[in-house]
Amino acid sequence: AKDAVETFGACLRVAYGQTEQTMEGRCFALYGPPSSGKNEVFRAMAAALELPYVQRDINKDSDVQALLGTIVLEPDGHGGTRSVAKLGPVGAALASGAFVAVNEITEAAPEAQTLFHTIAQDGYIPLATPEGGVEPVPVHPSSVLGFTWNPKGDVQDRPNAALEGRMVALDYGYPDEKTEVSMLTRWV
Repeated sequence: AKDAVETFGACLRVAYGQTEQTMEGRCFALYGPPSSGKNEVFRAMAAALELPYVQRDINKDSDVQALLGTIVLEPDGHGGTRSVAKLGPVGAALASGAFVAVNEITEAAPEAQTLFHTIAQDGYIPLATPEGGVEPVPVHPSSVLGFTWNPKGDVQDRPNAALEGRMVALDYGYPDEKTEVSMLTRWV
């Protein structure tokens, strides 16, 4: 866990010095066996950065627009309509400055991985409009995006290459016995 936090910390020090709108250096992944502590590392990072922590699981049936948000038309009070952003829990967290952990990204539909790629590359949340377009909502400059996945046996499931190319990914196995006991007894 300490190595992962140190590696991610070095990336964040560089990322927070950037001036352009991007998630570069603020997008991470931990992959390894179930219950190895991947989310514990992300929680520790969020606490160290003093960021709220939001965690969501995703799979092929997940409604990613419900997680991110969408643009809806509402009456404007003058007989017309206006476009209003309705952010979902992940979109709201990214727009307001949080550490967002998305679990099982390899299980997500290709379209969902493409949307997360846009966030990681361009630094904005792409919200679908009723007209079929996209309205960009900026990601807060202190937000951090983390992904997890569990490789399956000999098959190394990975996110799509475009998304994976935008993150710092570390293989994270089970902790040694002393670390595991410390993690488990911390809450007792």
